[in-house]
Amino acid sequence: TFIGVDVNEFEMIVFDRWGGIVYRSKNLNSAWDGKFPDGTPAKEDVYVWIIKQKDVLGVGHSYVGHVALLR
Repeated sequence: TFIGVDVNEFEMIVFDRWGGIVYRSKNLNSAWDGKFPDGTPAKEDVYVWIIKQKDVLGVGHSYVGHVALLR
């Protein structure tokens, strides 16, 4: 889950190592549960996430990172 203050727009995307989207949400209060869109569990691997947001002044911010999924 992402915590933000004065966020007007929000999008989080999680990618697999080949650039395929495994999760996408515009809900600030949602989190990726380690599953593919069809509900099957994602395999243990490293995934890249991107968060894009706009603050109350309309200024855009982007954040990039990675997460290691372990079962």
